[in-house]
Amino acid sequence: MILPLSFEDRRISPTPGLLRIPASVSASFHDNGAVFLDKDRGSVFVSNATGALILQGFLNGESVQCIATRLSGHFGIEQCQSERDTAEFLEQMRLEGLLEPVGRN
Repeated sequence: MILPLSFEDRRISPTPGLLRIPASVSASFHDNGAVFLDKDRGSVFVSNATGALILQGFLNGESVQCIATRLSGHFGIEQCQSERDTAEFLEQMRLEGLLEPVGRN
């Protein structure tokens, strides 16, 4: 399933709204992960299932802490490590141009 991602009120922070998915990015979520296509740059970003869960939680308005708690319990890792990993993944999405500041055109 291809989903156009142009959410305007999602953030990377303890409270979700500072960042959003650019209108030029589409995604396909599946059991093994997700594939993101930046149509403007012609680039593709592939994520495993954990990355897809992080992004889906984020897009659903969950905080980094909430997502990390779920992942920590699932994978049996320390909460602080899970929070770091979650925040780093979302930051990488920003660096790849798959998340942008709200208000940017």
